[in-house]
Amino acid sequence: MKILSSLKRNFTITSEDLEFIKQYKKIHQRVLQEAKKRDNDRYVTDSSNKSKAIWQLINREISMTQEDDNKLELKRGNNIDPNPIESAEKLNMYFMYTVAEMVQQNINKESYNNSRKEMNHCPNSIFISPVTEENVVNLAKNLKDKPTAGYNDIPEILVKQCIQLIKGPLTPYHCGQMNGN
Repeated sequence: MKILSSLKRNFTITSEDLEFIKQYKKIHQRVLQEAKKRDNDRYVTDSSNKSKAIWQLINREISMTQEDDNKLELKRGNNIDPNPIESAEKLNMYFMYTVAEMVQQNINKESYNNSRKEMNHCPNSIFISPVTEENVVNLAKNLKDKPTAGYNDIPEILVKQCIQLIKGPLTPYHCGQMNGN
């Protein structure tokens, strides 16, 4: 990049060459951004404390230094903790493992997720109101444009953009049966 910049400054360059340099800089920038993303992903994935790793990345990105950690003081009653960072790390690890244990315990029990798997539907029930493709499209239009995924791992914005393709499968088969088809 330095060579291209010095060529641009020191020599007369054609408009085609200037366009090439401009495009090359864009490609170079995209490659650097992708490499940085991959490195950050690897850093978080390989760390034992993912929340700490994420905060380290955030602080590094906004150029916050960790020098302030040495000025931290933790009081226990009237006593000052000689190593507050170690105490904070122990608390962090305790809460991290406590949540993991609770999740593991809930997986073993019959939980909400397990009870949702078996649902019996009655296709001839009078309580099922017909749903048309138009109803499905109108519901999708009311979704927010959030790129984040919900509990079903599908972003709402994706549903909104693809509704014309998926409206048929989303319309229950009960509709045709109730209408006498």
